[in-house]
Amino acid sequence: MLKKDLQRFHQLYEKGLFNNLIGVKLNYAITKNATAFKSESDSLDAAEKMSDEYLKLNKEREGKCIELSKKDKNQDPLIVDDQYVIEGINKIKLDDWFKKFEKKNKLIFDARDKQLKEVEAIGGEKVEVQIHKISLDDISDEITGSQMKELYFMIKED
Repeated sequence: MLKKDLQRFHQLYEKGLFNNLIGVKLNYAITKNATAFKSESDSLDAAEKMSDEYLKLNKEREGKCIELSKKDKNQDPLIVDDQYVIEGINKIKLDDWFKKFEKKNKLIFDARDKQLKEVEAIGGEKVEVQIHKISLDDISDEITGSQMKELYFMIKED
């Protein structure tokens, strides 16, 4: 498996994607695999962690987005699909501001880009890991399509 796939599975496990699944064998296999993948997942998480300098810039960028975003009736920023809604002249203002902001902080942005490329390369590396497999019969009919997609690698091919 690829390291990034191990990380993804472990993150979904931590977020509780599989919490509602029924079946001792299924839950045992999920937990056993998530535990086996934890070390690789934690290593990739640490490698992609934002530097303090980048976090500071990101907070400043977000503050500007909040300032220029449309507001709801309570004057809170309007967010759609995890993005601030910024329209019209404010979109132009943000684009201009960000170009200057990015140029002023080029070294920090370049370092972050380099970091993410390196993490992507590491995540694409194959790693040997013992996968605890289960039979398709051990999976409850209540499983969702998205859950099945994430667990497919665990199913024994008969």
